[in-house]
Amino acid sequence: MKGKSLLAAVVIVLFSLLAMALYLWAGGKRAGLPSYGFMHQDGQQLAVNLGSHLVWLDASGRERAALDLADLGFRPVGDFGFFADGDLLFYHRAEPYSVLDNLAAFFRLRATRQIGADSDDGFYRCELELEQCRPLADSAQHPARSFRLLVLPGSDDILLADTADHALYKLTAEGRELASKRTGFKFPNQLLWHDGAVWLADTNHHRVVRLATGAHEFGGKQQAFTTKLGGEHRWPHQLAASEEGLWVLVGDSAMANGVLQLYNWDGTPERRLPLADVDDPLAITFWREHLWISDFATPRLFKLDPRSGAAESVSSATLTRLHRQIENDERYFRRFEWLALGLFGLILLGGFAAAWVLEKKQTLERFSKLPKPADAIVASGDIEPTGQSDILWIPSRIKPYHWWLANACWVMAALMLLMVALTYQSLADTQAILWMGVGTSGFMVLAGCMTRALLASIAHAQLGVIGESLVLVSAQGARTVARARELAYSAQFIFADDVAIALGNTNLRFYDEQALKRWVYPRLKNAQKISGRQQMLRLWRLRHPQVIWPTVLLAALSVAVLALELCG
Repeated sequence: MKGKSLLAAVVIVLFSLLAMALYLWAGGKRAGLPSYGFMHQDGQQLAVNLGSHLVWLDASGRERAALDLADLGFRPVGDFGFFADGDLLFYHRAEPYSVLDNLAAFFRLRATRQIGADSDDGFYRCELELEQCRPLADSAQHPARSFRLLVLPGSDDILLADTADHALYKLTAEGRELASKRTGFKFPNQLLWHDGAVWLADTNHHRVVRLATGAHEFGGKQQAFTTKLGGEHRWPHQLAASEEGLWVLVGDSAMANGVLQLYNWDGTPERRLPLADVDDPLAITFWREHLWISDFATPRLFKLDPRSGAAESVSSATLTRLHRQIENDERYFRRFEWLALGLFGLILLGGFAAAWVLEKKQTLERFSKLPKPADAIVASGDIEPTGQSDILWIPSRIKPYHWWLANACWVMAALMLLMVALTYQSLADTQAILWMGVGTSGFMVLAGCMTRALLASIAHAQLGVIGESLVLVSAQGARTVARARELAYSAQFIFADDVAIALGNTNLRFYDEQALKRWVYPRLKNAQKISGRQQMLRLWRLRHPQVIWPTVLLAALSVAVLALELCG
């Protein structure tokens, strides 16, 4: 490749990288658009979080106030709350979640977070009328990812559910730790105060728990009931208290597509509320005789009748403006994604065009050398004497490094099991991911055994020529010498008596192709040509590894799928 061809290749590579970078950038920007967070009652109003904004609504959904914490220099994440005097409690995180944070969240790994002494990340208290915020004086808690807050009425003590660390904390109003509970919960979510009691959505234990909140017995279980609704819906993550009982939003394993279930206060399920207009419910609260629910996917805010499920869309001036801005930004970044895909398609076409214009001759040669499909060996030509009285063995193309294919499968299985062992505490109650890891390891072990068995059947077999006959030696040492009329062949195998020699396919031969064409194929001219079905029947009769091991793998996979269905 010289001159213009080299320049064209460089340009194609650069523009391909540009298209990929553009696509990833636009996708990241679109994924990072503001979305609804949580909702909390603030006096006679309901405060709703959307991105960095807080919007206060009255019972009819009219906007009473709005505040963008970004205007004050903050980047709020997670939950928020209100102290008795109306001050706002929130967590400020200067930098967005990293790729490792997102991967840890995807695999539901337990996580804690340490910050530098010069970082301003942490919990803040804001006096809203003056728009003045300060960090909590004694706060040392820094949740790695999601968390929930509850400010206890009367004392202003703070309850913190650090979801990713499976921990509960009781803090003073200034953040000093009074008590903690770091065992017994798996991904604790919403904390709810009702009639003097604190309730917790213990997500990965599939239950709702009434907690003890005293310093000595903090985190103790006073009451619990399960929320397994059948099928995928087993993960409770949002709670809302009403006169009828406790509303629980129960999601699937992705914490999405939630179902609203009403329980009475002793844990007996009462009824479900249909959510026909809500695509992906995120946060719920019961306020002024209605269920208020935010839709993470759209985003939208609804007010639902708790009896009929009739939904009324709520949108104040600020929420309407933010909705419109999010929709415009969504379309804007989506256009860049389509632009990147279109650019990549043009680059692909341009590459073919450049190859044709600049190196037409070489391109045609390349295409002419591509392996052509074939369904049979071309058994033709004159039988050429070997010029020796001994057997002429056909050289094998199996190399020592091919055996590492099996070793690689076993190494991958070992690494998968190691990952499961290291993260067992986090995965123990995430059955789908846990069994996926164990099952994948088992499958890779079987795949390694299959690969090794197939390689052994190929590498230890021998194919030779003597006179006008072929010599076939199986991996087990069985030997036969046969002339054409005693042989049968297909595109992948040669059979004689109880011996089958694998040749590979037309794109990947296990023996030297030139030697096969010179010495073997002419000696098959009068042999029996068999179909694929006949080949499979012969291999099954010989219990050849090429049919036995795929059958074992298919059976193992079928059993695994059946077990998941029965246990799911």
